Amino acid sequence: MDINLGILFKSQGQYKQVIEHYQAAYTAYKKLNLSEEIAFCEANLGSIYYYTKQYDSCIYYSQKAEKALLEQKNLQFLPVAQVNAGLGLLAKNKLADAKNYLVKALTAHRKFGNKKETSFVLIHLARLHQQQGKHNEAFQALTEAKQLAKSINSPQQHMDASKLLADHYAKFDDFKNAYQEYLDYSKVKDTLFQQQKNKEITNHQVRYETQRKEQAIELLTQENQINELALKQRNLYLIIALLLVGITSFIAWFIHRTRKLKERQLKKEAAMQSELLLLEAQNELQKDRLRISRDLHDNIGANLTYIHTTVNAIQTNNRHLADIKSLVNETILELRRTVWMINKPSITLEEWLVKLREYYSRIDKITISSTIENETENQILTSKEGTALFRIVQEATNNSLKHSKATQIIVHVNVKHHKLQIHIKDNGIGFENNTAKASFGLKNMKQHALEIDANYTLFSKVQEGTDIQVELTMK
Repeated sequence: MDINLGILFKSQGQYKQVIEHYQAAYTAYKKLNLSEEIAFCEANLGSIYYYTKQYDSCIYYSQKAEKALLEQKNLQFLPVAQVNAGLGLLAKNKLADAKNYLVKALTAHRKFGNKKETSFVLIHLARLHQQQGKHNEAFQALTEAKQLAKSINSPQQHMDASKLLADHYAKFDDFKNAYQEYLDYSKVKDTLFQQQKNKEITNHQVRYETQRKEQAIELLTQENQINELALKQRNLYLIIALLLVGITSFIAWFIHRTRKLKERQLKKEAAMQSELLLLEAQNELQKDRLRISRDLHDNIGANLTYIHTTVNAIQTNNRHLADIKSLVNETILELRRTVWMINKPSITLEEWLVKLREYYSRIDKITISSTIENETENQILTSKEGTALFRIVQEATNNSLKHSKATQIIVHVNVKHHKLQIHIKDNGIGFENNTAKASFGLKNMKQHALEIDANYTLFSKVQEGTDIQVELTMK
């Protein structure tokens, strides 16, 4: 049942629910020792984690799936796991390993005549060749991918191949062909957009008709209830008229009881209305989150990507330009993390730890460790909590790197009895506590802690380093 629900949510693009149901199915299959179903879940989890940009998890599950499928000799489904592993490694810029997986998947898809999948793999191989500077190989792969996409009428691969070909021609100043490819890309993109728009309109129409029918049924039910109540009242009045003298006291009691019932019903309706308003407010808040994250991604993200591409295209050893490239890369990564946290109403502690380790993976001075009493997938942080805690760690480590002359910074995360404790300690030169009260960075950390009702303490002494502790009660 969970695997079917996962497939349904995947078709709707609801990846959080997909992961929840796939993980539930994965756990159940492991308990039943169903090897084929386990491999199927691992391959699909690899694909979903790639779509959600959780590349470490994508690589982990895809490699497990490949090993299991090889043991089962399931050669038809094997290239799916290999493609996912290759894409995850490509996203992590591990080009040699990524190429190995993508070439194996390409060979298998060609063998089984999977033209759409072959075109898809060729496009990503072309991206890899471009990053390696092998422009001829990239061009050949894109040309073949486009021809396959056109032959099977696959607009998505057609569009992707044309866009990359346009960029290729433009890079070598062949603006005529670049213009033709861009026109082809725009035409297919418009067609694909119209198809998606028509699909969305159809979905909205179905939802509207369903809602309208449900409202009509509810209205009819209410009318029946009103008619039944009116009939009961008429019968009651007839009995009262016939037995007025003998049951006067009973009438008074019945009227009192009816009034109480109505009051309870009104209170119940008021409570339901209040809950409905709360749900609507939460829905609007989520829409705002999605809109903000989409605007950040589409507008600021697009501009940063353009700047990044333009700066990388400038061939010079200028130190300031290198600093600009590094700053743009860091800004893009920070934007992606911010969009990721805004876009999700809640995150698991496991996801938060993965992002933290990912952020500090290139800084040798910083060590991330954790001690968790239960599985991290059971520990949930709200988007606000996750963002605030990330900012505190980020501000603390940045301060140490900039000012403390520390050679080692340890960030330890501990969860016990639903208490999340973050301990950030360095071996730097330290400072007197009363000399840093006006520091903007320290005020920011304290403010972040206050916003999520977390306890925040800071201790520092000259030549003894700095120690920052944050404690949050997890719900």
